[in-house]
Amino acid sequence: MRSLLKLLRALHPAAAAAAAAAAVAAAAVAAAAAVAAAAEAAEAAEAAEAETGNTNVKKKKKKQQQKQQQQQQQQQQQQQQQQQQQQQQQNSNCCRDYHRTLQQQQMPQHQHAHKQQQQQQQQQQK
Repeated sequence: MRSLLKLLRALHPAAAAAAAAAAVAAAAVAAAAAVAAAAEAAEAAEAAEAETGNTNVKKKKKKQQQKQQQQQQQQQQQQQQQQQQQQQQQNSNCCRDYHRTLQQQQMPQHQHAHKQQQQQQQQQQK
C-alpha cells in the first residue's frame, strides 16, 4: 500500500491525494463494520438473556448502566464546575478592568491636582 502511494505521488500529486482519501474511506468502512458487529453481538447477548432469563447477565447489565449514569453525572458536575470557574474568572476580569479604567480616568485629574498644589506652593514661596 505504501509503495503504491509512493508511486502515485511520483506520478501525480492529485492521484496521491485521491489515494489517501480512498485509504481514509476504507478505514471508515472498516470502523463502521466493527461498530455493526459490536451491535449485533449486543443484540445476540440480549436475545440470549431474554431466552435464558439469566440473572447474572441482568445484574451485570444493571451495574454497567449504573456506572454509565455515574460517569455521566461526574461529567456534568465537572462541566458545571468549569462553567462556574469561567464565570468567576470573567467576573473578576470585569471588576479588574472596571477598576483599571476608573484609575486611568482619575489619574490625570489626580496629577492635575498635584500640579496645582505645587504651583500654589511655589507662588507662596515667592
